Amino acid sequence: MESWFPAGMRTRVHSHSGPEGFYVIDGEQCTQSPTDRRVIKAGESYIVPGGAHLQAAPKGRRSLVLILAPAGEPWMRLNDDWKGGDFCR
Repeated sequence: MESWFPAGMRTRVHSHSGPEGFYVIDGEQCTQSPTDRRVIKAGESYIVPGGAHLQAAPKGRRSLVLILAPAGEPWMRLNDDWKGGDFCR
């Protein structure tokens, strides 16, 4: 899918039942999980292996996203186990 985040947008903490890969076309994306945090700039890609994470775009961004979910599993779940941090603000 193609995804647009206006400047300042931040997702809720969520998880996928499989990996999420994305390629940033414009802007930059911030991704944070309990064990990792990254800023991915235009022209770069990243794979979130699974588990709780959040994404933000302090300056806005457009990306291509692929989420691989096993048959019969939901593609996304909201998480309350981890609240996120300030890295992506």
